[in-house]
Amino acid sequence: MCDGSAFDNSRLRFSKQPSGAFPLQYYVCDTLLVVEKAISIRLDDEAQRALGALTATGRKQSEVVREALIELARRQDRVSLVAEVERLNADPRDHAEKAHVARLMEALRAKG
Repeated sequence: MCDGSAFDNSRLRFSKQPSGAFPLQYYVCDTLLVVEKAISIRLDDEAQRALGALTATGRKQSEVVREALIELARRQDRVSLVAEVERLNADPRDHAEKAHVARLMEALRAKG
């Protein structure tokens, strides 16, 4: 909310008025809202020990939890990617298509 309480003179603007008129003063206020989603979790003993180890150096719990969530999501993406590669490697149609593309590329290279 912009109520001018954190008044910053760099944001104060004056508009041009006709000669003899009082200058019109207004304040430019840009409000940016950062909405954070708060969650509540129950930690078992193992998770509590892990959190304690990660925050022992002074890092904030919220920072550690955010990083862990992001890393877990990245790891899941990698697992999904590995599964996709394994599926394609087991697919004879995919092998045939790769061989076909390789032959086309070789033919283009030979002509060029």
